[in-house]
Parts: sequence; C-alpha cells; structure tokens
Amino acid sequence: MYSVNLEGSLPGASGARLLAASGGQFVSYLFVFAALLLLVMFFVANKFVQKRLGSEPKDALLYSCIRSFISALIFFLVYVITVGGLPKINTFSLLLSIALASLVCSYTLLGFRIMNYGSLSVYTVFLMLGGMIIPYLYGVIWLNEGISVFRIIGIVLMIISLFFPLIGNSKNGAEKAQNAAKKRVIFGLICFAVFILNGLVSVVSKTHALKMSDQRPVLITFVMLCALSNGVLSLIVLLVLKAVSSVKGSKRADNGAEVRAKVSFFSVLKPVLAAIALAAAFDGASFFFQQLGASQLPASVMYPIQTGGSIVLTALAGFLIFKEKQTKIALIGLAITFASTFLFLF
Repeated sequence: MYSVNLEGSLPGASGARLLAASGGQFVSYLFVFAALLLLVMFFVANKFVQKRLGSEPKDALLYSCIRSFISALIFFLVYVITVGGLPKINTFSLLLSIALASLVCSYTLLGFRIMNYGSLSVYTVFLMLGGMIIPYLYGVIWLNEGISVFRIIGIVLMIISLFFPLIGNSKNGAEKAQNAAKKRVIFGLICFAVFILNGLVSVVSKTHALKMSDQRPVLITFVMLCALSNGVLSLIVLLVLKAVSSVKGSKRADNGAEVRAKVSFFSVLKPVLAAIALAAAFDGASFFFQQLGASQLPASVMYPIQTGGSIVLTALAGFLIFKEKQTKIALIGLAITFASTFLFLF
C-alpha cells in the first residue's frame, strides 16, 4: 500500500518505467534484426555448402549432423569462456531442445520426399506460413497479446505475397498429371504436416524464451542443447537410412567402389569445412539472438517479422551473391512482403 502511494507522489516514476520498457523493446527489436542478418548469412553459407555437396538425403543429413555438432561445441566454449565452469543443464531446457530438434528433423525429412509429389516452392510456402501463423495465433490466443488492424492487414498481405512466386511456376506444375489426384492428396498432407511442425518450432522456442527470459547462461545452454539434439537425431536417422539401404541391396557395389565413393565425398567435404563451421556459428548465433528478442517481444509481432524479413533478405542475398534472378511476379510478392513486415511494428 505504501509503495502505491509513494509511486503516486512521484509523477516521473511511471514515465521512467515506461521509458525503460520502451528502451527494452527497442533492444529486443535490435536482437531480432541481428538474428535476421545472421539467419541470412547462415542461408548463404548453407547454400554454398549444398552446392558443393549436393542435396541427397544422406549428404544433407551428414552435413546437418556435422554442422550441429560444431554449433554445439561453439556454444559450449562460449558458455565456458563467458560464464565459467561447465554448462548446467536443467530438465526443462533439455526436454524442449529434444522436442525442437525432433520437429526440425521431421520437417527436414519430409522435405526430402516432397519432390516426388509436388513443387518445392509450394512446400516452402507452407513451411513459412506455419512459422508465421501458428506463433501469431499462439501469441494472440494463449498469451493474450495485443492485436491491431495494422497487424491483421500485415499478416493478410504476407500470406498473399507468399503465393506470388507460385503464379510464375503454375505452368510447370501440370507437366505430369497421370496420378495427379493421389499425388495431390499426399502432397497436401505433407504440406499441412510441415505447416504444423514449423509452427510448433516457433511455439517451443517462444515457450522457452518466456520461461528463461532473464537467464542468459540458460539461453546459451539451450542453444547448445538444441544443436546437440539435432546433431544426434540427424546421426540416428542417417544410420537408419544406411541400414535400410543396405537391406535393400546397396551391397551390390563392390568394396572398391564403396571406398572410392567415401573418399570422393570426404574429399569434397574437406574444402567446405570452414563454410560448415561458419554456417554452424551463424545458425546458433541467430537462434540465440532470436531467443533474446522472444523474451520481450510478443510472438504475434516477432515471428511475422522474422518470417517476412528472412524471405526478403534471403532473396536479396541470393541475387547479390549467387546471381539468382526473380520473375516480375516474384518481385511484386517480395515488395508486398517487405511492406507488410513493417506493419507489425505498429
């Protein structure tokens, strides 16, 4: 009671607290934009490695495994250097890191199968939509976060803009129509599953950030645990795939050919180890800054910004670094995405 009266007698107290809160939000936005830039750098390093290694499931899983273990090692060292001592693992962070890694590994594996049933660009749209809409609804419904006309317009525009690249590719989708009905059903189910899985990734991430908002050492440990869990799961899936391929008759190749294949793969892997290490650092750092931002910003604001920003900046990086050209329709979609992202700031 006394504290309330005292606060009332100091006109500047509430204003100072409001200013501190707004300053905290500004820093959180800086964290989100830092996470965005690091995420784009991760995509660039990721694409550079994939262009060298290829995109076969086994190669992609091995790359994911190596990258994740390097990222876990980096953040282990960050913890030891900045905090001192060994990381203290709590059950909550461990369980959520396993859950998050399982979700990521699941939609990654679904991505390997998607080309048999439909367009990869449609899969990407559903992946992005899930990472945006589900955490948005989670923030509004379960966390009682504010909703505004600007944000509603922003999310509608963003959904529309994500479908723009599909217009240019719609002719290619009708190339093979023999088993169209069956393939579309399977493709639709896969896309819906990816939508849910990537949305849950953001929800799990936000849940941990809320619980451990002011505990930086715990956040560093969580990033390390997520990378470690993803590395272990990728390794397990890789071993399962190898076992299955062996059962199906992969032993037909003579031992000499098998050894040559392994030597060939690792000779290609060796020159890109530096890029893999950079990808690991960028990926982990992006997730860490995202966690810092998520501890203060509403999920209904942060994740649409993260999604829209990553789409626009990744396309820009692709154009500047890899000389990827966009169609006019795709450019219109990117412009709408860029505009709609800013609406979430209001």
